Amino acid sequence: MEASQFDAGTAYAAFDGHRTDDYATYVYKTTDYGKAWKSIKGNLPFGWVHVVREDVKNKDLLFVGTEFGIQASLDGGFSWFSLKNNLPTVAVHDIAVHPRDNDLIIGTHGRGVWILEEISYLQEMTPEVLASPVHLFNVRPAMAYYQSARRESFTKPAFAAKNPLYGLAVTSYLQAKPKEKPKVSILNADNEPVFEFNLNIREGIQRDYWNLQTVPKTKEGMKITPPAIGVMALPLVAPGEFTVELSVDSQKFRTAASVQADPRFQITEADLTAQHEALAEILAMSKKMGLAITAATNIRRQLDTLGQDLKKEGRVETALGGSIRAFSEKFRAVEEQVVPKEFGSSLMTRELALRGGSLNQQIMMLGMSISGFPAAPTKTEHFQLEQVKRQVEGLVGQINRIIREDIPALNQVLEQGKLKPLKAPEEVKL
Repeated sequence: MEASQFDAGTAYAAFDGHRTDDYATYVYKTTDYGKAWKSIKGNLPFGWVHVVREDVKNKDLLFVGTEFGIQASLDGGFSWFSLKNNLPTVAVHDIAVHPRDNDLIIGTHGRGVWILEEISYLQEMTPEVLASPVHLFNVRPAMAYYQSARRESFTKPAFAAKNPLYGLAVTSYLQAKPKEKPKVSILNADNEPVFEFNLNIREGIQRDYWNLQTVPKTKEGMKITPPAIGVMALPLVAPGEFTVELSVDSQKFRTAASVQADPRFQITEADLTAQHEALAEILAMSKKMGLAITAATNIRRQLDTLGQDLKKEGRVETALGGSIRAFSEKFRAVEEQVVPKEFGSSLMTRELALRGGSLNQQIMMLGMSISGFPAAPTKTEHFQLEQVKRQVEGLVGQINRIIREDIPALNQVLEQGKLKPLKAPEEVKL
């Protein structure tokens, strides 16, 4: 028997008669200390009940564990719906609602423990919410903790379940399918977006997570969009108060959110600013190198096509061939430094490996080093940052000179020889 914490005279009882060949469902509620009992079986499916629990925050939210799964009710037991999701068909023998974290915890037959994270959306669900076109639920505070190894075990296989998803959970309800993808914006105290993502075009309850990362600003206040092939993680946002804004078909809905600091570390606002500025510079360099790689790949493709065309036509004029050869040699010297080689591959020299890999790999490793610990960059990291920055600017300058000066000069020779000129890519700029 389960007593209610809301009303002193309320209690619940469930009975299991399957051992005597009675497979009916028995679950009851009393509001007068047991003088009268009322069945709240409602539309529960077949399966005898092992446990019934009332939510710790909403007395109309009930859970029952049956021989074949778990059911929930939003109206005190008048009607029930399945909470199965990815839970297999299994007997649920015990249920608990975490009073602080709002997690629904169930114990299944075979000593399995399953957790449905953050059920505040169920606790907040009312007839008014269900009747509204859109509803944005309250958001549980998130902790911006630094993650360590994903799984540690001294056995094989590892006896471990998945951790909860990292970040800030945003849960919404849409009564009907929207016309366009709903957009979620995380706004800081200055009402500026620090992160944005889209939801699926579908009705019902949706949940997505903000991973607490943000695109940092440079010292000049510019945000650099990360390159598409970037491996380096963006930095975690500074702890504080935020606003979650949901945009659905030209309507906006807002709720407050909070990001808490990792209690294991002490980092000042100045240190965090220095870390973000350094990472913004690394993102800028990474993007410049990405654009330089695209430009170099473009030129290489055109050069290869030109070589194939000359070979087909059997044209090897001395002046024409000399100009193409000179351009190719100059371009190759720059290309070998710009286009990355796979670390550890047979193409990498021992000298390059000892230097830490290609320039792109050095940028990536430096970014991982700075972003991987909650502190301002060290003196060594600042020194490496300046070194890498000079190398990037030097290489980008060489690529841009080839685009600006050498390709037009080569094209004059090609046009004189009645060959198709190279199409110069855009210069690398941010």
